[in-house]
Order: sequence, then C-alpha cells, then structure tokens
Amino acid sequence: MRIGAKFLGCRRKHSISVESPLYRLNASQASTRTVSRVWKMVCGSIELAFTCLLAGCMGGQTLRSHGVDTGGHSDRGIKVIAEYRCGACHVIPGIRGANGVFGPPLNRMAVRSYIAGIFPNNPANLTRWVMSPRVMKPKTAMPDLGVTDPQAQDVTAYLETLR
Repeated sequence: MRIGAKFLGCRRKHSISVESPLYRLNASQASTRTVSRVWKMVCGSIELAFTCLLAGCMGGQTLRSHGVDTGGHSDRGIKVIAEYRCGACHVIPGIRGANGVFGPPLNRMAVRSYIAGIFPNNPANLTRWVMSPRVMKPKTAMPDLGVTDPQAQDVTAYLETLR
C-alpha cells in the first residue's frame, strides 16, 4: 500500500511505501534518512573503487618478479621456438613469422593465471606443458613435438619474458 507524502506533511508529490520504515517519520526525518542511506552507498562505492585500484585489479592474474628461474635461457628459447615452428599455430611476440591462428596467442604469457585453462601458470607447469601437453590434457589440440627437457626450459624462459 502506498500513501502520499502529503499525508506526512510534505508538499512534494512523491509517495513512499507503507511497508517502508519511513512512513512513520515526519518529512524532514524521512529526507535526512534517505540522504544518509544514499551517502552511505556512495561512500561504499568509492571505498570499493579505491580498494580495487590499490589492489591492482589484475582480473585473476598474478604478477611475478622479472627474475623467474626456469633453468633455461630465453635466447636459446627463441631458437627452439623457431626450430619447432611454434609460430605456425601461435602468435608469439618477438618471433619472426609467428602469426598462426590455430592455437592461442602467447603474448603476456608470463602474467597469465592458467595454462590450457586448467593448470596454474608457473615455470614447472609451463615446462611440462611444452614437453608433453597431451600427458597433461589428453584432448588438447597441441601436439607432442618431442621437445627435450632443456629445450622446454629454454622455451619457458622466453615465454616468461612476455609481459
């Protein structure tokens, strides 16, 4: 049931619900309470915005320090990526001719949260993925290319530079 604000002694044409606790208040108290509630909502929204800003809002991605130890060398990783023609399926920044569209682009690989949508992105998992993706995820489209452990570490070292 709704009653007019005029019933409360207010000259405005607005009405409020009888179910609302405001119907028991006079017009000045109702106005003060409404302003107070709105102000609390605004302050809460501002506080949330600053919290997100200070937290970095990385969308689930985690930042690592630049000196991630992978056991490999990024310069050799570039050569391994070219040798195994990874760019035939992937877009890989810094690799000439790596503009494939079949696999996902590998830009910003170092700051992604997951590998293949399942595995936490860390150097150990990335090295295992490069060596034997079908062992980790049997139905993946990525083939096992026979990459050795040292080669996979080098590829991981290069991918860890992609921020």
